[in-house]
Amino acid sequence: MNVLIIVNHPNVGNAISRYLSFISQNPSVYINLQTFIQQGSKSFLNYEVIISETHDTNDVDYGIQFGRVFESKGVKTIFFFTQNYFRSGYTTKDLPANCFYIPFQLKSFLNHLSESEFTEKASMKLEQVLFSNPLTSSHH
Repeated sequence: MNVLIIVNHPNVGNAISRYLSFISQNPSVYINLQTFIQQGSKSFLNYEVIISETHDTNDVDYGIQFGRVFESKGVKTIFFFTQNYFRSGYTTKDLPANCFYIPFQLKSFLNHLSESEFTEKASMKLEQVLFSNPLTSSHH
């Protein structure tokens, strides 16, 4: 299974890539979110699994928006975020099974990387649970 890791910081991508290699010998590539935004999703649709941060460094939810594209093509997604983007009234219990708030769910995130089950189309639910800055009318 080939994996693309989309992160804001290369050291995070490298750590996830090394962990995947350790637990399952899965090949993985990591790029930062800005590079991904510039290149677009088309050249990355051949990956079977996408692990992505939900927001860029300016708190725009690019990861979720691109996640919708991947999910529509049948690509499995895993999302994570490190800032508190929860809308009022929501908690980690409201997150899809393949989305993790790292400060509180790091162990669950790492465990999920070794599992083969995914919740498909999590990005739509994430838009409800997390603060969102949609850039296109497709989110309305």
